[in-house]
Amino acid sequence: MAMGKRPPPPGRSDIVVRSLHAEKWTALSIVPCDTDEHRHETLYESRTVYHGPVAYIVRKLYGPALQEGYDSMAHALKKRVEELDPSLVVQSL
Repeated sequence: MAMGKRPPPPGRSDIVVRSLHAEKWTALSIVPCDTDEHRHETLYESRTVYHGPVAYIVRKLYGPALQEGYDSMAHALKKRVEELDPSLVVQSL
């Protein structure tokens, strides 16, 4: 085994592990409000990128279900934040 290389998870072969890689990142940005120039809103962005020989197959087989899961998470996060007591929310800008 090469230095620094992790063994595959239990039940997975090394070939499967090397066949698909995923990168995920999330960002929150403060942007001007469209309706009130004195207010700001938070823009939530989340991206997942799949790489490797089986990435195309994963996108074809699971793409819509994965997107639905990402959208559900974003909507649940939005709902949860909007339910917070405004006095607990940190105001900036």
